[in-house]
Amino acid sequence: MTTALPLLPRRTGRTGRTVRSLLWRYRPALVAVLVAVAAWSVLGALRPAPPETAPVVAASHDLPAGHEITAGDLAVLALAPDVVPPGAFTRPEDLVGHRIAHPAGDGVPLVPGDLVENGAWAAAGPDELVVPVRLADPVVAGLIPTATPIQLVAATGSGPTLLTRDARLVARIEDATAPSGVLGTPGTGNSLLLLAVPADVATLVLDAGAGGTLTVALGAGD
Repeated sequence: MTTALPLLPRRTGRTGRTVRSLLWRYRPALVAVLVAVAAWSVLGALRPAPPETAPVVAASHDLPAGHEITAGDLAVLALAPDVVPPGAFTRPEDLVGHRIAHPAGDGVPLVPGDLVENGAWAAAGPDELVVPVRLADPVVAGLIPTATPIQLVAATGSGPTLLTRDARLVARIEDATAPSGVLGTPGTGNSLLLLAVPADVATLVLDAGAGGTLTVALGAGD
């Protein structure tokens, strides 16, 4: 005796018609989504690459000359490579514990020449000291060429006094980085001069600069 298997119901295709109906009903929304995806892809392809930058260590606030640098004095900036100063520091730890050779403004990138051991202070020869002074006449300060022999004279009421024939200009710091009134007579445009002088007259030169009586004569003289 054989048992007849039950007949399976025929598929009517109702599910397929339902899917097609839903797609047709929500066709505007689907089209909008596809257009948005395509636009996003095109914009992503056209978007320019972010500009190239390089890390640079800069002063996070104004630093006075001679200040011992701490981590709180420094900030790492991202600058375009073409504006990064040659030799600029890229790691704060390379600066911590060193002393700044001259005033540095907020946001100014720091380079090895800004440190006491690498900058103008290191330019002193044997038996020399580098001293910061201002001249009595600020115009003269802008006329002195670097490394040219200078005679330093203290022009007092009792007459001029020759302090040394063996001075030379190491560096000139303009008012933008060394405000007037730090040493010597304050005045607009009165540059701060870093002079290498014999060690035995350094205090006399500093005193004349602070008193506003220091002037110069170019040339070694006799």
